[in-house]
Amino acid sequence: MMNVKNLIKLLIGILILSFLIVSCAPKLLENVEEGAVSKKENINPKLTKIGSIIEMECDKGVVSFKETSLWDQRIEDGKFKEEQIEEFKDSIKGFGVEAKDCFVEFKEYSSTLFCTVHGSFHQSWYDFDWFLRPNGLDFLDSHFKRKEKELSWEGKINEVKTKINIRFPYLISNCHEHVWKR
Repeated sequence: MMNVKNLIKLLIGILILSFLIVSCAPKLLENVEEGAVSKKENINPKLTKIGSIIEMECDKGVVSFKETSLWDQRIEDGKFKEEQIEEFKDSIKGFGVEAKDCFVEFKEYSSTLFCTVHGSFHQSWYDFDWFLRPNGLDFLDSHFKRKEKELSWEGKINEVKTKINIRFPYLISNCHEHVWKR
């Protein structure tokens, strides 16, 4: 049988254990809940764009737009394609242009959005306000490099390393947001 000293030790041990359980339980539950949240995030991850190459070909009054993006995680289709198209269309709303024939192709960690942009050409010049303003850019103030038939730029847009090339079938001149035949 148990003597009084052992019984007291057992009771003290049970009290200490009870105290530890009561004081640590909220923290344990917090960790379990955090684990559950991170598992949900891993099932349907939020992608982060880590690089972008934007290419535009301007001819016959239409801008052929192509953006290739590199992502931090593998892309799973779901609604990815539709979301990319809607995001682009939303960014140009209110600028008097329209994106048509849009589609997205993707491979594991990259996606490419293709669209034709109509309404950017006016009489004899292209207006790029629809592209420049939403991205915080300007052909002159952002120091785009002009070659004979091309404008190019490298830098960061929303903390994402980005390269832009805009090509024309003729020699060009430009101001802050317009390009015309030289």
